[in-house]
Amino acid sequence: MYYIYKLVAQEGMNLTILVAYRLIFATAAMIPPALIFERGSLSQNLYIESLALTSATYAAAMLNLVPAITLQSS
Repeated sequence: MYYIYKLVAQEGMNLTILVAYRLIFATAAMIPPALIFERGSLSQNLYIESLALTSATYAAAMLNLVPAITLQSS
């Protein structure tokens, strides 16, 4: 990847556009496996159900607490 960046930079291409292309191609490559393997995952279903039962503010606050709960030392 570094060689490609270096070659493209020497040719004069805008590096911001290069990063945008990289993200677009990565997204296009990851969408099909994500749709196949992550169809109906439990965590997304629980999140959507909790959003329907509470406010959006509460759901956003709980989502921000996930790292703190995950990395909590015992």
